[in-house]
Amino acid sequence: MDKDAWLTGLTSAAEAVAQGAISAEELTHACLQRITRHEPQIGAWAFLDPNHALKQAQRADRMRRTGRDTGPLHGVPIGLADLFDSKDMPCERGSPLYSGRRCSEDAAVVGLLRAAGAVLPGKCATSELGLLVPGKTNYPQATEHAIFGSAAGAAAAVASGMLAGAVALQSEGELIQAAAQCGIVAYVPSSGLISRRGGWLRSSTLDRVGVLTRTLQDAALLAQTLMVYDDGDDEMRLQACPRLVKSVQAQPPVPPRFGIVHTPWEDTADAAMRAGLDELTEALSKQADSERFALGPAYAQMPTSMHLLFTAELAHSLSAMLVASRQSPSALSADLQARLSAGQAVLATDYLRVLSERQHLRHQLEDVFLWCDALLTPAAHGVIGCGDVEAMPLFALPWQLLGLPTLTLPLFDNEAGLPMGLQLVGSPLGDSRLLRTANWLLQQLVDTD
Repeated sequence: MDKDAWLTGLTSAAEAVAQGAISAEELTHACLQRITRHEPQIGAWAFLDPNHALKQAQRADRMRRTGRDTGPLHGVPIGLADLFDSKDMPCERGSPLYSGRRCSEDAAVVGLLRAAGAVLPGKCATSELGLLVPGKTNYPQATEHAIFGSAAGAAAAVASGMLAGAVALQSEGELIQAAAQCGIVAYVPSSGLISRRGGWLRSSTLDRVGVLTRTLQDAALLAQTLMVYDDGDDEMRLQACPRLVKSVQAQPPVPPRFGIVHTPWEDTADAAMRAGLDELTEALSKQADSERFALGPAYAQMPTSMHLLFTAELAHSLSAMLVASRQSPSALSADLQARLSAGQAVLATDYLRVLSERQHLRHQLEDVFLWCDALLTPAAHGVIGCGDVEAMPLFALPWQLLGLPTLTLPLFDNEAGLPMGLQLVGSPLGDSRLLRTANWLLQQLVDTD
């Protein structure tokens, strides 16, 4: 089989290496060839060291030949957003302030990837400190458009076939939106399931680690590998690891129920996105119960509330960064200087009010999730370059604020063939149920094609 055939499937690549059908070195070399071919147009990498990647792969092959125990990602190249510390690569966070920065320790997710046997070729590019501004990375399907946010390079690398999977951070819904418009799968688990220690946290309340792959099964494997309790992150939950790989392959005991969500900003979605969701809803009505419902009036204020919360916590992070680096605010870009000023002006009473509202909104959804297995909503406004709102992931924003598990599936495209995504949202810590429901949905759509 052509070695490139394993590049787009993380699970199949790991199985092929484990069975000796392909060596880790051959697989890594094939990935590097893809990177060489596509990188000039896409700009997915902040740092890439082919020799270091091949040495990791050769070490993985030696371990396998000598019969040593191997992990679930043994010998498979995985992308890593340049917001995570790694002791053998630069950690520049998309900012000239960190040019040449090196770390003495790995971030928690980096250590877990290494323990699982993954090969880390380098760092995927992010926009400045992972914020929602354009960076160096372009969409593979439309290289005239820049991808916004922390997951820009990670999403582009997976979508272009450079890698089978990648790991990134999400604060404002940018990971879900980037994946949807790149035509790949993304999964952001419930808050507290994957450690953020060693990652650049722009917002301690909002930031979560997410994964990007080309299949739902691969997303389950990659995320489950990272779900190890770490007391170095105060937000982590001490509980059993969800059995995502098993759950995504399981059949639900009864057909799932779906809530079709109407959001206050639904009219901003383009016609192709709305038409795709309507067609899906009609198809589902013949196979499962679904109910349309509108988010309450409080959700209309959510973008403002989230902006306040994010800006205040970003200012706190930036202030600490400036103190540690002994830099003045003038060392920041004009956009970051404005955000720092705005965040420092947030009143404590307003900040605490938003945190209280967040808890209240979570409680409001409890009755909804007693009835339905997943909420359905667009993952983004539409395709790449949709209107003038492409930088604001409004459709992913509520669930990020509430800490709910979310994923996007590449189910839609427009007449020009550009991808759009369907977003599924689960109940708090209902990650296994969400992935099982998403796989059931995919099976029904395949059966009806």
